[in-house]
Amino acid sequence: MPLRRILFFPVLWLVIDGCIDRINFSTPPVPLTEIVIEGAITNAPGPYTVKLSNVIKSDATLPLGVPVNANRVFLADDAGTTEELTLVSAGVYQSSPSGIRGTIGRSYHVRVEMDNGNIFESVPDKMTPVGRIDSLYYEWEEIVRSDKADYGYRIYVDSHTVPGEEYLRWKFVGT
Repeated sequence: MPLRRILFFPVLWLVIDGCIDRINFSTPPVPLTEIVIEGAITNAPGPYTVKLSNVIKSDATLPLGVPVNANRVFLADDAGTTEELTLVSAGVYQSSPSGIRGTIGRSYHVRVEMDNGNIFESVPDKMTPVGRIDSLYYEWEEIVRSDKADYGYRIYVDSHTVPGEEYLRWKFVGT
């Protein structure tokens, strides 16, 4: 009987281990033809910045993508004003401080011409009035996670929009 028990576990191990078939295969790399185009135009004086980068793959180690340079980048409005932006660093283009400027009521779009001939052009977007800011305030916040404290601010804006214009974007840049 003890010999049966001694043989039982090695045989069981072989049976269990033998049920797993490992399959190793590689997938071909997929060329990324899409790019991320990030930028904004306001009715405040320029310069305005447009940033270009590759789409981020799901297994990417670079969280913000890799900067991409284009052949030409333009900002244009519906009145025919167009400005070619200047490359200031890898994937970053800027308008002239005295160049194109946003006007409420006009529509704007960006056009990116790549070196390979691809052209990316946004749908025109109308600049609408933002309404009225009633108050702007912040709260200091401490969040403790896993015995580590993170500190930051919660920024609040109380405002009223123009009737019919419910979507606003508030951007806060901290240093």
